[in-house]
Amino acid sequence: MSDDFGTVNATRGERARELELLRQRYRRHREALVNMTADAPTEHLATEYQRLIRDLDAALVKLDELEGGTAAAAPVAAPPANPQPRFKTEPGLRPLATSPESEPPAGSVGVYDPPPDTGGSATRVVGILIAAVVVLALIGWLIWRASSEKKTTPATIVEQPVAERTSTSVTASDSSGTSAVDDTIATPNSPPDVLTVTPASQDYGIVRKGTRTARQFVVTNHGDAPATIALSRSSCRCLFYKYNDLVPPNGKQSVTITIDGARAKPGAFHEALKITLKKDSSVAASLDVNATIR
Repeated sequence: MSDDFGTVNATRGERARELELLRQRYRRHREALVNMTADAPTEHLATEYQRLIRDLDAALVKLDELEGGTAAAAPVAAPPANPQPRFKTEPGLRPLATSPESEPPAGSVGVYDPPPDTGGSATRVVGILIAAVVVLALIGWLIWRASSEKKTTPATIVEQPVAERTSTSVTASDSSGTSAVDDTIATPNSPPDVLTVTPASQDYGIVRKGTRTARQFVVTNHGDAPATIALSRSSCRCLFYKYNDLVPPNGKQSVTITIDGARAKPGAFHEALKITLKKDSSVAASLDVNATIR
């Protein structure tokens, strides 16, 4: 009978030692988790550490119940309500862990918060871009208009032969409503403008010695009958003409005049020529030939 009791006592003693070893191991893990909770880098890890601590506490209670000495077992220290003061991160000054009371609700864990609607900001950006384009277009149009207004039409200077200049009378109405007629300079018995030459003057530019340069003039017959024309000879004997002397009524005829640089004198060159009717020398038109001989 005593042997049976000894066997039972040995079995209970081994079981008690095993439970004590488990209890010590759980307590070491619990202390380690408490220290890790204080140094947890994020709130999520701190929350998980606290959950493991609660599981270890429940396991210790189960061990006490198995041992049958729940009342006699040493009370398990509850986790501190306020763990050691946590250091805050510099950028956001936000605590890395929170106390169990400040745990987020279970339903909010893993819930993704969508970003705020950016439709309004995109609309504002598009409006700003459109306004900028309109302003730039308006500025460009103003600059173009200002530059176009500054452009002036160059005046065309037409030299007329002396024989073709006729007097004109200018009538101007003054503020009182009366008309004033300027003095008229009239050439007595001046013939009508039957012949005209365009252009009345041409600049041949620089003519080198030993070279020739040609230009064309156009003679216009404003009469109703054919006109036979003649071109006066040059005083330098260095001009050569090529033309058809018959000009049809109300028609035109070209006259080519060539400067021979070998015969012309060096320097500024000017020659005034006349085109007249062979039958009536009083009907004439003049032209000028200008050049620089080198």
